[in-house]
Amino acid sequence: METHAPHDPAEQAFARCPYQKPRICDRSSKIITDFFALKERVVTNVKDKIPAEIADFFVFSEATDEPSTSSNLQMSQRGVWQLQKLVVSYCNWGGSSRGVRAFMESQLPSFKETNPQLEVVTELNRGQHPYLKGHYKNKNERVVSVMNMTPEEVMLCATRLRNSLGRKVVKLKTRHVTKHPSVQGTWNTNIQI
Repeated sequence: METHAPHDPAEQAFARCPYQKPRICDRSSKIITDFFALKERVVTNVKDKIPAEIADFFVFSEATDEPSTSSNLQMSQRGVWQLQKLVVSYCNWGGSSRGVRAFMESQLPSFKETNPQLEVVTELNRGQHPYLKGHYKNKNERVVSVMNMTPEEVMLCATRLRNSLGRKVVKLKTRHVTKHPSVQGTWNTNIQI
C-alpha cells in the first residue's frame, strides 16, 4: 500500500493524529463544492434560455458569470434618460482636484463611451474646489462636491448623478404618507378606549 505525504502542514498534523480531524470540515467542504457546481449549472441554463430579443440587456461577467442588467435599463423615466449634461469642474493645480484630474485621465473616456446619450463637459476653474454638476430634462440642476476624493469615488458620484431622476428632494412631514388621510387620525399603540 502506497501513501503520499501531504504538503500542507495542517494535513500533516491530521495525518499524524487522525482522531483530531474535525468531521465538520469534510461536510462543509462538500456543501461548498456542491453549491458552486449547482451555481454553475444554473448560470449555464440561464444563459441558454434567455431569448435573443432581450439578451442584449444582460451582461454576463466572465469572472462571476452572474447576469446583471446593463446600464441601458437603469434610471430612465419612460425609456428616456433624465440627465442631459454632466459638467466636471476642476482646478489644474489645486490639491483638492487631484482625484478629479486622475478621474478625467483614466475613467472619464470610458464613462463617455458607456453613456453616449450624455453630454460631458469639462470646465477649468482655477483656485476653486472641484464639483460635478448635473443638468436634467426637468430643468433642475444637482451639484455634488468632489473635493479630495479618489477617482473611484468621483466615478461613483458621476454614476449616482446619471442614475438619479433630477427631482427635488422633498422633506416628509410625517412618516405616514397617503393620498386619503384618515379623519380619525393615524393609529398608534397609546390609544385609550
